Amino acid sequence: SICVQQSCRSMTALNLASTSTTNASLVAVTYQTSTQQVWAGGGTLGGGGGPGSTPPKGILVRLDGSALGKTQTVNQPVRALSEKLAVRGKTFSYFDTTTNSWKNDTSLPVALSYREREGVFGGIVGGQERYYLGGYVGSQSPGVARCSRAASGYWSCTSHTGFSGGSTLSGLGGTLVASKADQLWAVPFAGYEHIYAYGGSGTSWSRQAPKGCTDAVGAPCYTSFFTDFTDLYAGSTSDVWAVGTNGLVMRYDGALWK
Repeated sequence: SICVQQSCRSMTALNLASTSTTNASLVAVTYQTSTQQVWAGGGTLGGGGGPGSTPPKGILVRLDGSALGKTQTVNQPVRALSEKLAVRGKTFSYFDTTTNSWKNDTSLPVALSYREREGVFGGIVGGQERYYLGGYVGSQSPGVARCSRAASGYWSCTSHTGFSGGSTLSGLGGTLVASKADQLWAVPFAGYEHIYAYGGSGTSWSRQAPKGCTDAVGAPCYTSFFTDFTDLYAGSTSDVWAVGTNGLVMRYDGALWK
């Protein structure tokens, strides 16, 4: 089954034959507000990694209307999707509305100094196109980079801070505001189950309650060593969900995380 914009539909017999393999997995989905199209992304399983094996490829599949099942293959598996941007580690695909297809974006890797990314959230607000891209937190790698795309197709990125070193930010979500006072949240995969919040000003994120949460005794996000966050979704600033392994589900209602 698949959930888009709080609506779930069971999907059966979706033919991915055009990927030249039945061993494919879809891991991300986005509803494009600018085109009103629904796309899912993922990758093929490849040939096991041995000598002469086929390396895994990325796939992007249309999930709505008469174009249901339209499939496009890219060089690397898709890890995350948001609006018109697909994340493939150190490479990216951007949706070209002129050709109604995904194109390899050569400007964004340069703007990110070729740093690997795992998660993304963003879109088009007030004529401005901007995305928040999550990844590994290190001395030379920001946990989140805020990237804006100009009409020329060139990107500019700003590094954001406030994250624990060694973690990888993969789940991002929130609300975009025309004034750029975006309200966002992010969770890491593996390690401590911290929840980071961003209030729209500056470049610093925080785990401070009530919007954020520190994985420590007494805090609502304090969990066992056997759970990890896997994703985050924000329907609004008072309806934010963080989910993870072993049944981990948390919700922020605008006042508290529970």
